[in-house]
Amino acid sequence: MALTLTFNQPGIPAGDLDRGRTDILTTDAGGGRAPLISIEIGDVPPGSVVLVQALDEPPSSSPLLTQVSDALWTLEFNAGAWGPFRIQATASIGTEVVSSVTRRISVRSPTFHLAYPSLSERYDPNAHLVPTVPSVQLTEMN
Repeated sequence: MALTLTFNQPGIPAGDLDRGRTDILTTDAGGGRAPLISIEIGDVPPGSVVLVQALDEPPSSSPLLTQVSDALWTLEFNAGAWGPFRIQATASIGTEVVSSVTRRISVRSPTFHLAYPSLSERYDPNAHLVPTVPSVQLTEMN
């Protein structure tokens, strides 16, 4: 069983199960911070502990990841910061990693609502119009 991530933010439609997002808002929700993004973690292996971390983040975003419950984390960042976040969830039992997933979310620019790619974004250079299993598994947006 593999971990799944679902990203939600007030003001935008609900996120799809285990999909990245490219429509995250950076408006000021008060105190100079953008609206919280909830990260729902699904299919957690029994007896495991889940750690969520940001692998990449936009410049000047000052991200703060907070665990709310075993299956819910929140991501908070500075309003006005935009660009991609790479979020990884890892489930482990003791020192053994039993499941891991990485997904990318993109915060759109405040003025023109553009989504910028991550310099470390993963893709399949052999991708075609018809997706293949290896191609889909490689990307972090699916």
